[in-house]
Amino acid sequence: MAGTKFSLVAEVTFSTTRKTVLALTAPANQTVFVDLASISFDGTDPEGAKHAVKIRKGGDLGGTSAGAITPVKLGRGGQSTVQSTCGHDYNGTAGTDGSEIATELVHPQAGFTFRERIEIQGGEILSIMVLGGAAGTCRVRMNCEE
Repeated sequence: MAGTKFSLVAEVTFSTTRKTVLALTAPANQTVFVDLASISFDGTDPEGAKHAVKIRKGGDLGGTSAGAITPVKLGRGGQSTVQSTCGHDYNGTAGTDGSEIATELVHPQAGFTFRERIEIQGGEILSIMVLGGAAGTCRVRMNCEE
């Protein structure tokens, strides 16, 4: 149902290998809009190596398994149920890249927020990936509407 706004929030640990930390797959029969994607890190070293963050559209998740994540409806969602498939903390290979929407190097004591509206077609994936300069923990979020 159009107009159902929801948020995905997760905390994920990562290492120095590429990892998909949050992903959303639009239901086959509808478009999903992502209004905000953000990530922040809890690093303690002010001289630490930067983390590469990529927001990608399309591609696949490489058949990896993920932790379950429950979308939280924002505002009035009525009786509608979020139809998108959501996961976080993907294990195994990171899958194919698809098209990069944004790529940033982020200090381990900072974060990155992408505020442009992204349209995800039915069945398409939007994911946030991290390649850590060092092992750490991140908090990641997407605000969406379907």
